[in-house]
Amino acid sequence: SENSANPDAEFPAGTVGWVQSVDGDRATLNLAGISPLVLPYLSAGTRFSTNDGKTTLELHSRQGLTAKVEAVDATRPVQVGEAIAEVERVLSGNVELAVALCEHLERIEKVDTLGALSSVNLADGFDFIDTHNPHESLADCMFGKLVEADLVSAPTDTSLPAIDSYGLFSPGGTPMWDTFGVADEAPKMAVQRLAPRLRHLLAAKRLRMTANDTTSQLAIAVTLANEATLWTQSTLAAAASSTPFPASTFDSKTRSHPVAPVQVKVGDRLRCEIENVDERSLSVCVFVLDSIGTMSALVTPPQVATLASFPGRSAIDLDTWLQGQFVVRQPPGSAEFIVVASLKPLEATQKRIAEVAQKMGVNRGFIALPRPLELVQLLLDDLAGASSPARTALQTREWVTLPALYTVV
Repeated sequence: SENSANPDAEFPAGTVGWVQSVDGDRATLNLAGISPLVLPYLSAGTRFSTNDGKTTLELHSRQGLTAKVEAVDATRPVQVGEAIAEVERVLSGNVELAVALCEHLERIEKVDTLGALSSVNLADGFDFIDTHNPHESLADCMFGKLVEADLVSAPTDTSLPAIDSYGLFSPGGTPMWDTFGVADEAPKMAVQRLAPRLRHLLAAKRLRMTANDTTSQLAIAVTLANEATLWTQSTLAAAASSTPFPASTFDSKTRSHPVAPVQVKVGDRLRCEIENVDERSLSVCVFVLDSIGTMSALVTPPQVATLASFPGRSAIDLDTWLQGQFVVRQPPGSAEFIVVASLKPLEATQKRIAEVAQKMGVNRGFIALPRPLELVQLLLDDLAGASSPARTALQTREWVTLPALYTVV
């Protein structure tokens, strides 16, 4: 028989949902705790467990927040209203970049743009672009042309693109100023010119799909600081840990745990620190998604192995290698500092970053990735180990992707 859960119940930290109803070995879950960035790409085979670990539930189908699951490993029946945690995240390999077409495009412009986008090959295995109108569903970016009204939000200290030139806009309609071309450019040529940026946007989307700072069992904290402000983001495991954070090199400033992204100014120099509150050594990669959608990776000197094996109960001040090079740049907008830490070695990812850096003649600091999709796939392979090419299965408790968000003003 089926029963209804009480959605007002209080659940432990790290909970991704609760059991709404039970029918024998099958159950219905509400997954309100899963990030909306991840939820659309959860595939059949994703596994959840009760908080005591005595019942494992495997996803069969999902519609919105409602998931149909079946018990696959149970020492007791699951109970209605019980909190559930994520155990294994199965992601589809077929992830599309959602590009909306701005409404002020003429019909012939939309036809030409659709044709151009459908033929863009972002990378082998990643030529997935989904196009739609802005109000149909959530877009990752919008393609359109600049109109007079857009200039109201233009930065005062940058040269403005031509009216009627084609470029990209954020999902909220803010122009990505550096993406616009000349006024007489054809839509097809504009799409081809923008392909590198689309690669970065899709790579960033795939990287964000690994975010699990509320469900991972790894205790990690990331601290960013400019001259005026210091702020820390941490996993729930770190925040709930009874073990104090390791000694910080930022002790002279007061920690803050912001609800909203901290605002930083163009030209600010940021310092960064990673703290491993866990007892176990971790393998770490660091990325930045800047306000124009470019994905960069941190390069450390070849003789430094700290990030390949980040000792437990220790802190790393990344300024040791950055040496003041992490400077906030134009244009204004949202940006992310992302730390990926894993119990499994991130060997292939770290090796590729080192190879790219060597070709570019860079031995420290952040480098914009020429083939970001390829690198994200290597990262997913490292995190998943042996996994099917059609899907990626990640053990949630064995890695963490922790973003620290900030807003450039």
